[in-house]
Amino acid sequence: MKRRGLSLLETVFASGLLAGVVFMLFNLYPASALAVRRSQDHLQADQIAQTYVALYQAEPFHQLAQLPNHHSWTLSEVSVEGTNTKFKPSIEVLYGPDGSDPDVLRQLRVTVSWDWVRGPQSVTQEIFLVDLEN
Repeated sequence: MKRRGLSLLETVFASGLLAGVVFMLFNLYPASALAVRRSQDHLQADQIAQTYVALYQAEPFHQLAQLPNHHSWTLSEVSVEGTNTKFKPSIEVLYGPDGSDPDVLRQLRVTVSWDWVRGPQSVTQEIFLVDLEN
């Protein structure tokens, strides 16, 4: 006599295996959603930093040359539409490398920080600005 179909033991084993795979897949979703959110915040912070670098790059050099070394200030928080992350940009103006004339070469550092689930995060953009008129 030929047997057709599955035994009760085979059905229970297959159901348990399927349940285990489904459980593992559902556990991957929160981790991947968190990784996507972190990368979105990182990209937004990088874009904000690049925007401030571009703004100060467009300013006349003599405005930065008047500031003392390590002059820094924090700007107001920036919110991006569609997220509830608050980005905190800060700007620091430094002299150029050792031996450079601060009236000709300055370093601009923009740091954007934000609070994330696993601790504070930050992105930094730096640029050297040169007074080509001197």
